[in-house]
Amino acid sequence: MDFLDVEMKVKNILVEEFQCSAETILPASRLRQELGLDEFDVIELIGNAEEECGVAILQDELPNILTVDDLVKQLKQSIPD
Repeated sequence: MDFLDVEMKVKNILVEEFQCSAETILPASRLRQELGLDEFDVIELIGNAEEECGVAILQDELPNILTVDDLVKQLKQSIPD
């Protein structure tokens, strides 16, 4: 799974589960401030993305996930080569 596949999965989750407008979802979009997710939404998003990609992000990394790109990078790093 490449970077664009992971990014598309995250974008699809944001659109389908959180009713975010696809046009507003950019790599630099901040999950809470720009996309309107609350802390529980962010946790749900991460869990759904982990499930979709078949990986688990380390708990220590969770506070560092502030943007769409942060989440995509963490998911990509968690995928075994």
